[in-house]
Amino acid sequence: MHAPMRSETRTITIPGGPELRLRGPGDAPCVLLLGGSSRDDRPGVWSPSTEWLAARLATRRADLLVAEVRYRHGSWRRMDASVEDGRLVRGALRSMGSPVRAAVGFSLGGAIAVALADDPAVQAVVALAPWLPPTVDLGRLAGRRLRIAHGTLDGRGPLLPGIDPGVSESAARRARGLGVDVERTVIRGAVHGIAVRAPWGGLVPLPRAGAWTRIVRDEVRRVTGVDASPQATAALAGG
Repeated sequence: MHAPMRSETRTITIPGGPELRLRGPGDAPCVLLLGGSSRDDRPGVWSPSTEWLAARLATRRADLLVAEVRYRHGSWRRMDASVEDGRLVRGALRSMGSPVRAAVGFSLGGAIAVALADDPAVQAVVALAPWLPPTVDLGRLAGRRLRIAHGTLDGRGPLLPGIDPGVSESAARRARGLGVDVERTVIRGAVHGIAVRAPWGGLVPLPRAGAWTRIVRDEVRRVTGVDASPQATAALAGG
């Protein structure tokens, strides 16, 4: 059995803007991963949840680029700045020859992914435990697919903070009312997050991390035709 191939990682800084971490060739269709944020007004950090996904989506195939964003500001109070960061990144990727085909957003990143859907290259938004209140304009999703996933234990009490699943359920209804192709999955036993950063810097998966990953892989395959599953990657390595 062949071990999965790993893609080299490189990081670029957009002048006056965010950082962009890339895995894969710079001229391929792109899957853009947008993380969440926190209450504290502090510099942005790499999202453990989107980093976990990126490492599992990326291969050395010549037909997919996986990109992550580190916002300039790490607070949800700076959402407008984070949306601007997303637009700067989207433009940078297009100039590289890698237009964003799918925008994958976790938590606040779900709202940012929706904001980026007004680009004609974007075919789908994957919103994971997303913050999509009525103030978020879902009209940008016209002609695109919206894939939502939310954990049953998200936001259930002070010990499990996050976003109540009812927020994304309501958003799904609103999007369907606008004629958007919507699919929503409830992940039993999942909390708000896919992975967390350990004190030593590594990633520790949260319950049901594999379920989140499979949903994103399925949407990547649907939009780009690239199968980023471990089996497909191993087959590519060994022929």
